Amino acid sequence: MAVMWKSECCGGEKCTMCGAPAVAKVGEEVMPDDPYRNRHNLTAYVCETHFRQIFKDPGVDWLNEARQQVIDRRG
Repeated sequence: MAVMWKSECCGGEKCTMCGAPAVAKVGEEVMPDDPYRNRHNLTAYVCETHFRQIFKDPGVDWLNEARQQVIDRRG
């Protein structure tokens, strides 16, 4: 299991679920047929455990690989 990348924007934030230090911010996408399209999408900071619970380990590993590819292209 790869170590998850943590954005600096999570510094000082706590997981909405358990209060542990946050490593990611997840958000709801407001869909085109939503009757209240002018609202802000729901967002929440989460720790690595809860991020993995949402996206599952293969999803987290894929995300880490995709981020690394972006970093490598910039270099």
